[in-house]
Amino acid sequence: PGQCARLMDILAGDIPSSLLWDEAGPTSDTTFAKLGVESVTVAGRRFDVDGSPLGLLHLSATGETRVAHDVDTREAYAVKLVDEASLGPDHAPLSDEDVTALAHPCLVTVIGSMAVSVSSGKATARVYVTELCAGGDLLDTLIEHEDGMPETDACLIVRRVTSALSYLHARGFVHTRLRPSKLLLDGSGRVKLSVAGCVRGAGDRSARVEVLRGLESAGAFAPPEQRAVLAVAGGVGADSSAIAAAADAADARAADAAAAARAAGSLAGASAVVTTSLPDAGAVWAAGVLAFVLTHGALPYEESAAEALQLSPQASESLTAFVRGALASESWLRPSLPALLSKGWLEQCGSAGAGGVASESRHAPISRIGIFATPRGPSSPVDEPANVALSQ
Repeated sequence: PGQCARLMDILAGDIPSSLLWDEAGPTSDTTFAKLGVESVTVAGRRFDVDGSPLGLLHLSATGETRVAHDVDTREAYAVKLVDEASLGPDHAPLSDEDVTALAHPCLVTVIGSMAVSVSSGKATARVYVTELCAGGDLLDTLIEHEDGMPETDACLIVRRVTSALSYLHARGFVHTRLRPSKLLLDGSGRVKLSVAGCVRGAGDRSARVEVLRGLESAGAFAPPEQRAVLAVAGGVGADSSAIAAAADAADARAADAAAAARAAGSLAGASAVVTTSLPDAGAVWAAGVLAFVLTHGALPYEESAAEALQLSPQASESLTAFVRGALASESWLRPSLPALLSKGWLEQCGSAGAGGVASESRHAPISRIGIFATPRGPSSPVDEPANVALSQ
């Protein structure tokens, strides 16, 4: 019971309150069966959707994800059906060109997407075909490590996620729904960030508004400054212009505070400070929460971020510095995403992962959805070290 309570705290709003069940299943109208979608064609390839109970991978108030097979090769993929209207008035879906151009070893690969017409004839749903991450999501790992996993393993996971976020932000994208359910494990046990929830325009107003509206289901992964902005604006249901104005004011205050601190000599230099936009600071906060959850098996704060942060006495100095920096109460005091990767805890595990520490278990597969997994042999390291030492 205690373990379940901790996991529910970590997930918080990750389970949509609007997902209600009846005798026939979930009440969402956006499912492949209800829309009559049995196959999809993207990038010149046709995929048959597995409509059986075993084919269901994920279900939420915004749609569902199922297994699909390439009709020519019979290779398994994932197909995600999204009711875009349910994502709010500010949601601007990525184009097919956008999602297929995102290529990074720590991101889930998207094969392509297509619009789906609903009964009214208006295309308000979209299907994405992606690689199949047969290891499930990070919740499986949290269950198996209720008191936290070894730092070396947690570090490799956090490094991969941070690397993916840095890649997205450098290319003008921002992830609006950072949480454990968006972190998936491929058949070789490597953690990858789902692109579901990404929007273009990391610095524009619409992207910031969508990030803030997503706080309702972000739980502890939402930083305090974003919650404060939303409160000032009047909550999740506030008008978009009110949310944008509150975000602009928060950005201006953070920029002024950072400039004043730098002028006073209390900052280590511009390279150590995040840009003062809410999405950038929020991504760093999420990385800090993830590091704490993975190494401690609990949230960093019981009630609010105003509490004193208590790390385990067994935590290394580098982990302690990483978490305290990423979870700094003032957004402009947090290191940038590139800075997190280039020094300290993540830099150390990156060097170790490329060397010998991970050599014995880096390719140990995770087969929680074993009937869909494709056996894989050892492969060469990519840009980021593979996740290691996760139990089979």
